[in-house]
Amino acid sequence: MAQCNSCQFHNMPGATHCGRCGSSLTLAQAVINVHPPRASKWAKTWRKTFLARQWNSIKVNWFAVADRIHLEPHANLPGMDILSRLILPGWPQQVSGNPFFGKCLFGAFLACILPALLLIGTVYSSLLIAAALTLHASSVYDIAHRSTEIRGGRLSRFFLGLGLLGICLYMPLFSWGTPYVSPFVIVRDWAPLQAGEVLVVNRQAYRSHVPQIGDLVVYEIPETRVNRPGVALLFRGERMDRVLAGSNQRVVWSEGQLTVDGQPSPWRPLAPENIPSSLEMVVPSGCYLIFPSTEGGMGPVRGQQIDIPWTQLCMVPRHEIRGRVYWRSWPWYRIGRVR
Repeated sequence: MAQCNSCQFHNMPGATHCGRCGSSLTLAQAVINVHPPRASKWAKTWRKTFLARQWNSIKVNWFAVADRIHLEPHANLPGMDILSRLILPGWPQQVSGNPFFGKCLFGAFLACILPALLLIGTVYSSLLIAAALTLHASSVYDIAHRSTEIRGGRLSRFFLGLGLLGICLYMPLFSWGTPYVSPFVIVRDWAPLQAGEVLVVNRQAYRSHVPQIGDLVVYEIPETRVNRPGVALLFRGERMDRVLAGSNQRVVWSEGQLTVDGQPSPWRPLAPENIPSSLEMVVPSGCYLIFPSTEGGMGPVRGQQIDIPWTQLCMVPRHEIRGRVYWRSWPWYRIGRVR
């Protein structure tokens, strides 16, 4: 007979578990190692270091704070198959037993984010992006809500999930994408541009490539001062116009026709009517020819006709070309690619 050490019940010979309480009958016969494994020399050295003590202190404080805010650090969190899918709203719901809700979330997210990208730089784009972020937050909250029964734990996990998404997803996307989708708002009528138009500029376009003839670009106009009796003009700041010629090319502008190195050019500045009827120049090395045709204030000032130093304003150094215009996001009836 084998007697159970827990309940003193007599079991049949050969039984491995107690028939009354289920305790193991072989535990008492187990061999106990009187020489348990010791920590390695490296582990003992690590425990004595300042970093190890600080790390242990951080873990103790973290568990204390987590218990206080009901984060339940010792509880089981959703699996990595769900956590890794939080990058897209609705995706974790589709693999966690709620596919209909997940598809609705994802469809609504696309319905917001796609028009927002088309209207980038406008108020409507900001509103649509806010709606898309709200849908993403709803997906995170649904997972946090189903992961625990404690109200404080749900909120803690929700805000923790939002923080991780912001740091790991949205901040890198924002810092990477901002130079490629930089909006340029037309603040006043520059024929053929109209006040209120929003154009999208790729400010990384010429980091590894050189500007091409015909590109519509945003550039920094060479700072130019014009002093006349009673009149002082200062030209500076970013402008938008078309690249018409490159370094060391001979340019002739006559009666609305542009000739580059003796060959007629198909390209024109945005507002050719604002350019003098006749100009002739050679583009210096390292510069590009860009007529500031949309520049306001080129006409008479206080009844006086101001002689503008066109040869100085038109020669734009390579490093002053800030980006290429490639998309018009407003007004809505003119949305499309800019050439």
